[in-house]
Amino acid sequence: MRSGYCLAVCLLLACSGGSTTASTDTLVDTLSGEVLDNGALDAGQDVSTLPDALTDATVVDVSTEETQEEDIADTTSLDSASDVVIDPLQTKGGVIIDSEHLATWSQLEVQLYLNTWAPGAISAYGVSIYRLFYTTQSPLGLFTIGSSLAVFPDSPLPTEPTVAVSWNHGTTGTADKCSVSTYGANNALYGVVYAGHGYAVVLPDYPGLGTPGPHPYMVRDATAVSVVDGVRALRSLGAEIGYPVSERVFSLGHSQGGHAVISAHSFFEGPYGDDLDYLGGVAFAPGGEFLDVIQDYVTSTVVPSAFLAMMYNAWLTDRGVPISLLFKPPYDDYMPQWVEQFCLVELAGMLPFTRSELYHPEAITAMETGFTSMPEMAAIIADNTPPVETTETPLLVLHGASDTVVPVEVSHGIFARSCGLEAPMELQIEPGLDHTTIVGSTMLLQAKQWMDARVEGLPWQPSDCPSD
Repeated sequence: MRSGYCLAVCLLLACSGGSTTASTDTLVDTLSGEVLDNGALDAGQDVSTLPDALTDATVVDVSTEETQEEDIADTTSLDSASDVVIDPLQTKGGVIIDSEHLATWSQLEVQLYLNTWAPGAISAYGVSIYRLFYTTQSPLGLFTIGSSLAVFPDSPLPTEPTVAVSWNHGTTGTADKCSVSTYGANNALYGVVYAGHGYAVVLPDYPGLGTPGPHPYMVRDATAVSVVDGVRALRSLGAEIGYPVSERVFSLGHSQGGHAVISAHSFFEGPYGDDLDYLGGVAFAPGGEFLDVIQDYVTSTVVPSAFLAMMYNAWLTDRGVPISLLFKPPYDDYMPQWVEQFCLVELAGMLPFTRSELYHPEAITAMETGFTSMPEMAAIIADNTPPVETTETPLLVLHGASDTVVPVEVSHGIFARSCGLEAPMELQIEPGLDHTTIVGSTMLLQAKQWMDARVEGLPWQPSDCPSD
């Protein structure tokens, strides 16, 4: 480990003009690029000017162009907030701040681990597991710290650089303690599965999980940028440890991670990912089609959803809109605190039993009608419901027909949306599988075979869109 994480945070604060005594969780309240006391770097700052302790890793494709300032003089109403657009950083993230080797497991140790946690999965190699900290974009467009696990095959060096995989996890919560990488090597299951077959894998935590600042739960742009940045950090680490990682990359993810995959699809293809060769994405039971999901939720008999409450909190916070727009007292005060303290199961147990206790009557009415009475809120939700633009790279969506957490209709809606954008997509509905078993060893192997075919350049056939 090159330097302690706490030291890295202090150095970030020191070099950015922030106070080391200020809370690193203070929300950024501007898009101007000004450095505030959230531990962020100026988005336009050339990282090559930072102290060596922050830049002794390989720096991948860092531009020094300044990010354009955004005018958000009034974000207290939906009218103004709905016009706020966060442009992707022109100065790209993924620069390693710190790394730590956690474990090396032999092929036998990997197989014993998989026998317990992914029965039926077979590993060809041992693995080496690391934890990474690197630069990425905060929800408000500033550099902040991202974290992840990284898993490499423990095998003889291949003749060509190893293909990269980004595995994006499902919902754990939005508090720092919900970070997957915090709990070390044993949480690297999906990375171990694919590294055991020769891929190099990064498992990002998403911004604000275990690192400074809020977690932008289901916020499309901030999530997408962090996925791409994690791959850059993986490649930099590979260069450091002498295990070269190719610019060729796949993104995979489950549930919230499926939303991340589809969100990042256009970012990998576009200017932000132009230093990478994106081969495709696999989304397992992805979150999405939020307006339809919300309407189904409010017309059902279930108690208030923690997933939905976290999304509302993140979407409104991302746009600078007071959450009191939807949440009733005292929950408009409680939610910002709870999401920083509790993980999913804990939060679910703290919400009131009825929606009428949690949300304003007019908010419930808006939810029932797809927010037609709150068009600005509908626009915010639409902005975070991918896909929102045409893409060309292969995308496979796998969904269990028996899923009761993310209904299969969500993936049907994503497919219809893709067809409308003329963005090719392959949809496979798996009979008898639910939200958990869709990421069982059989489906993980199916995704691996799909990736192998893309690496080999075999033809890909998207699902046929319905004719007009």
